[in-house]
Amino acid sequence: MLEIISLLIFAAFSLVSFNFLMGYQEKSISFTPDDRHTGMTNIGKAAEKKLQDDGRDATYIGNGYCRVDGKVYEVSERTIPMSGIPMQRIILTKTKKSPQDEA
Repeated sequence: MLEIISLLIFAAFSLVSFNFLMGYQEKSISFTPDDRHTGMTNIGKAAEKKLQDDGRDATYIGNGYCRVDGKVYEVSERTIPMSGIPMQRIILTKTKKSPQDEA
């Protein structure tokens, strides 16, 4: 019985960790780009183009921030191995601070 409970706890933890890693969170936008991008400016511009192609009002404003539909998002990138092949994910997380607050 203890083994079953331990297995269920481990499975739940694994699912939550995987969802966090992939960027499946509330108040975030995540996608897998077609091409690999390096450098925050290139990643931000790729996010801007993808979101504009999806019909959203998006602008990369620099320093790892993007404005989407009037709201400010922090841009991040994760490379995750899927079946041994590296997969890049671009994740935009909604932030309460404006980029000018960091100065």
